[in-house]
Amino acid sequence: MPAGETCTATGPLCCQSGAGIGPEGATCISNDDSCHANCSSNSECTSGCCAQVQGQTYGVCAEASDCSCNVATVANNCTIPSDRACTSTACCSPSSPYYCATTNLCYETAADAYAACPSLACVSCE
Repeated sequence: MPAGETCTATGPLCCQSGAGIGPEGATCISNDDSCHANCSSNSECTSGCCAQVQGQTYGVCAEASDCSCNVATVANNCTIPSDRACTSTACCSPSSPYYCATTNLCYETAADAYAACPSLACVSCE
């Protein structure tokens, strides 16, 4: 089945080549019962979102919103007034407003922070 087509875990397998599928093949994702192109970085996907597959070393191309981060809900206690608060102890600059607690780094895009953080540990700094 081509990327974007309906699939099930017990039904026909997703195509491993063809339109919309890169060299890494495709996987059926149970969240939406659709074939998704496999990926290892955000740049491989037209949406800019390579969402990690639980229990796997690869991800699948998904909607950009699937690589979003939680919104920070802390008061701005940053020492540099233009910085944005991410956690009670972490701040990021306006040019890199997404924070990953796992790496303790700031990122330019939500997709990059999401890719660096397992289990949605990234936040959009406010």
